[in-house]
Amino acid sequence: MQRDLAADSVHRENIEVIINQTMRCQQIVHRLLDFSRQSLGDKKLFDANDIIHRCVELISHQAFFHNIKVSQELDPFLPQIVGDPGQLQQVFTNLLLNAADAMNGQGQITIASRPMNQGDGIILTFTDTGCGIPRRFGIRSSNPFLPPNLRAKARG
Repeated sequence: MQRDLAADSVHRENIEVIINQTMRCQQIVHRLLDFSRQSLGDKKLFDANDIIHRCVELISHQAFFHNIKVSQELDPFLPQIVGDPGQLQQVFTNLLLNAADAMNGQGQITIASRPMNQGDGIILTFTDTGCGIPRRFGIRSSNPFLPPNLRAKARG
């Protein structure tokens, strides 16, 4: 259909938009299928930066993230780690969703990765511009003294 239209046709531009958006939808569906196929409990050597990229790509298309800037300060020479990439992807996704919730859908999330000093592991940090949990409640969302409204919002 696109080939049959003249290059200056008004309809040609509309067809190109439809084709581009269809391809974008196809990529989103492909990523969702990849995410759902990961088997939990499968330990292997993997790159945590790849998992972070996948999570950011997956959530960035959600409407709730349209006013959130996600910065990735990832060390390109991060050593691979042994673990369950599927479980780690779930953790990262929960951290991103919690951050977006704490920022009411607008703000900035920064994800950083770096190797540990002795090279026997990695350090990942997720920071956001949200309200956070008051220090007096500690950092654990399972804290029984955390007010129910804050505990109910904890996903991870």
